[in-house]
Amino acid sequence: MLKKIEKTVRARLELDMAKKTLDAIKQEAYASPLPRNFINTIKNAGQPVIIAEIKPKSPSDKNLCSKMPPSKQANAYVKGGAAALSVLTEASYFGGSPLLLSQIKSDVPLPVLRKDFILTDWQVYQSRAIGADALLLIKSLLNDSELIRLLDLTRELGMAALVEVTNQDELKKAVIAGARMIGINNRDFKTLKCDIQRSIDLAPFLPEDRIIISASGISTHNDIKKLNKHGFNYYLVGTSLMKASDPSMAIVELRGMT
Repeated sequence: MLKKIEKTVRARLELDMAKKTLDAIKQEAYASPLPRNFINTIKNAGQPVIIAEIKPKSPSDKNLCSKMPPSKQANAYVKGGAAALSVLTEASYFGGSPLLLSQIKSDVPLPVLRKDFILTDWQVYQSRAIGADALLLIKSLLNDSELIRLLDLTRELGMAALVEVTNQDELKKAVIAGARMIGINNRDFKTLKCDIQRSIDLAPFLPEDRIIISASGISTHNDIKKLNKHGFNYYLVGTSLMKASDPSMAIVELRGMT
């Protein structure tokens, strides 16, 4: 599935880059407002820290559907106590778009993470241009030198990077590359199933000087309590919140504030 998505992303990227040169997207990036401080915001938020996600659809869940318009959903997340937002901008598999992120960023006071399949410098500049405060870098799609280069460029543009890993080797390489935020993806891209045990299994190898986020498969406060016992304080939650009839209350319940 990950390779299928990557192939689609690269094909769309070729079209986008043909329409807008690297110099043009650079100019847009540097002309855009300064990003909000994603890392400081989540570090200073009340624990447990929830990064709440907007994703219009998902290849792993055909029943994913929110009854709310995206901006209303985002504001419900803010009301419920989310520390930051994540927005899917990949179109074919997740129904997102760069415009969706820009719209949500203008409607909420929180920092926003761009969740996409970032492979090139062009996409990093585009992320800053559309208003992203942070972006996702997936280690399994990037070799070591690519990860370091994209991390450096992201910082140069004033954004934060969340480096996604799925195993101990990727975790080690993310640390060596200098990632300040590391996300453990609990989803198996072969089966599309989620299991928070992946985060628990990697817990003994987590560096104490980095922000570690457990992502995917988190739907209840019991999940968070289980992960917290293994040292986790930061959680990226999408599907369960998109399905909730009251996203605001869903976050309150996730955080155990009821």
